[in-house]
Amino acid sequence: MKGLFVSLFLILSIPCFSQIKVMKAGDGWDLKVDSALALIAQTDVNVYIRLIDVCDIVDFWISPYSSNNISQDGNTIYIAVGDAKMNSIANLACVLVHESLHLNYLLHPVTQSLEEEEELKCYIYELSFINKLPTPEPWLQANAVEQIHKLSKIKTK
Repeated sequence: MKGLFVSLFLILSIPCFSQIKVMKAGDGWDLKVDSALALIAQTDVNVYIRLIDVCDIVDFWISPYSSNNISQDGNTIYIAVGDAKMNSIANLACVLVHESLHLNYLLHPVTQSLEEEEELKCYIYELSFINKLPTPEPWLQANAVEQIHKLSKIKTK
């Protein structure tokens, strides 16, 4: 019971010291991102804390893939329009989780790694998050597993 109170305290106090700015775009996409952020906080407080530690802005862009960038204006996660149009809060949460680890590697480099190795680590991190979701869409897990297998083959060559 004490652990529940500690978790609730952490979740409720987090917005007090950090706020991610979500840019307005599309048909209420900012509200869907807010829901995705809440889902992350409810699912895994540590993942949420990392996200708010490394990300200042969430924006949308026309590209086949979501991405990220570090600049003087703030560390940004860019959500691909295709991801926003999927109408899946869980998918948006997975995008934020995945891209936050990329930002973490950019901000806190431990070792020089190949792009494929970093991408593999991000999909493993994402899959770990997916496995904690109460009812994830099956395709989210299937996609992460497929990418992990594909990237694992590249790494071993």
